[in-house]
Amino acid sequence: MGFDLLIIGELALIAVVAMYLGKLVHSLVLQVTKRLTANTKTTLDDLVLQYIESPLKAVVIVLAVFLIADFVPNLGEVRQLMTKYAMGIIILLSAYIISEIVGAILKWYYLEGQKETNAKLDLTLVPFLRNASRIAIMFFGITTSLATIGIDISGILTVGTVAALVLGLASQESLANIFAGLALQLDRPYLYKDYLKLVTGEVVKLRKIGLRSTKLDDLHGSTMVISNSEFAKQRIVNLSKPGSEFKIDLVVELPIGANLEKFESHIKSKTKELEKTHGIRGISVKIQKVGEKTCEAVVSYWIGNYQQAGDSKDLINRASLEFISKK
Repeated sequence: MGFDLLIIGELALIAVVAMYLGKLVHSLVLQVTKRLTANTKTTLDDLVLQYIESPLKAVVIVLAVFLIADFVPNLGEVRQLMTKYAMGIIILLSAYIISEIVGAILKWYYLEGQKETNAKLDLTLVPFLRNASRIAIMFFGITTSLATIGIDISGILTVGTVAALVLGLASQESLANIFAGLALQLDRPYLYKDYLKLVTGEVVKLRKIGLRSTKLDDLHGSTMVISNSEFAKQRIVNLSKPGSEFKIDLVVELPIGANLEKFESHIKSKTKELEKTHGIRGISVKIQKVGEKTCEAVVSYWIGNYQQAGDSKDLINRASLEFISKK
């Protein structure tokens, strides 16, 4: 009984000494690293240091316990148990630190991404990636730690696999949308505010690619919501690439015998104000189809903003009617 009390007392003493020693070493390490990171331009190292501060303290205390235990006699089997579980504890703490480093990187990306208009990855996906990375890293750390200390993890892996299969089968559509959204985010064939032409012929502006759905604005200001999987399967023309100008082909009906040169000059005179306000340029007219009494002419031009295409079309249609009425 006395021997047991002696061991318990020694363990308590080790824990107390390790706690204070660990805090002292941890404080010194933080002071040195903070001075080093203060001289860097990026804020990433500051965030990493902030995120690993707590797990780093735990690592220092655990290491202090093992180091002090070597100098304390009479521990016997207790020291053997500590040695046995040392690697498992180190693996678990390492997984915790890696998880926190990943969290710091994602938060840094989130903060930096708010300063940019077209971040590589949608910022709304950052919390999802943070939770997913934490679960994956800690699950790997826990299972590896248990296997290291000799615990059979086959049952845990089996239960985890079955649970993953059940959840996967129950939410196939949701998972398809999530993975399609991630693929669109990483590949980024379109940037926010790009004008896209869908297979239906509609022209829309990309507003946001979310976790499950994509939001689009049509030219009338209405919002369209489409699932990521459906959006990713479509053949889409990016009107904003490679440049920011758009070519418009507008069909107007003219009487047979109309002078195309005069008609083109009339259109150019009426749209002169749009050169500055809408960036319209390169107006040209050509005959597309000739009928018995009328012919179809195509008015082609470039415009700086597709959102203003409707204004330019209305003006050209009015100018065409004005030209015809004078004939």
